Amino acid sequence: MGRLLLLSTALALATASFARAEGGIDENAGSRLPEIQTALGRFRASRRPADSAFPSSLARKYPIRGIDVSHHQGAIAWDKVRREGVRFAYIKATEGGDHKDPRFLRNWQEAGQAGVARGAYHYFSFCSPGEAQADNYISVVPKEEGALPPVIDVEPVGNCTARPDKERLLEELAVFVRRIEEAYGRRPVFYTLPAFHRRYLSGEDRLLWLRSGVEPRLPEGAPTWTFWQRSGTGSVAGIEGPVDMDVFNGDEQAFTSFIGRP
Repeated sequence: MGRLLLLSTALALATASFARAEGGIDENAGSRLPEIQTALGRFRASRRPADSAFPSSLARKYPIRGIDVSHHQGAIAWDKVRREGVRFAYIKATEGGDHKDPRFLRNWQEAGQAGVARGAYHYFSFCSPGEAQADNYISVVPKEEGALPPVIDVEPVGNCTARPDKERLLEELAVFVRRIEEAYGRRPVFYTLPAFHRRYLSGEDRLLWLRSGVEPRLPEGAPTWTFWQRSGTGSVAGIEGPVDMDVFNGDEQAFTSFIGRP
């Protein structure tokens, strides 16, 4: 109802200006333009963006929706995000051995205050020792009851040009994982692409967060996936511009259990 009123106001203002201009130029029409633009702007801002890219059948299958964000999303109105139906958020905390996301702590605090379940992710660099990267993450991310488990983003996209062999990468990851598990008492989730998993991460039971434009097929040897990043161009009220859209592999009961378990 409120949106209709805003649209009606804008149309009425525009109609009145053109009506007065009939038969000649309305000297006041130009001065009314900002008022018309403001009313239209409020109407657009009031619209809740539809998640049209996600088929209803999959929305029913995966009802627990989430997002992942970093400083690239700028200031986020987390109360609006929560009202949009977003249940969880993974927030970038660190990258490599020394980079800290400048908006992490603010996003972490405000997401929690809005009632969004949140976790922190680390972008794993191929050019930095696992020990130093774990120190960086632990120095920033609070240990809080009810937080989602840590996430390790392991992928070639955006990483340094070095490409370690599988044995070396797994050694550094093992160091990172051991430190994180000791600090937070949770098994970390591995965010990756199916092809990268096949090449580097297969052969062990890991909690997986897969990136795929379609419903993901399990990589060989993986018993299941925990999260699915299904889009990098989503739209959510409270966030300007595109945002990554995710789902949890389970229902409400499974999600509640997942939050609370080690």
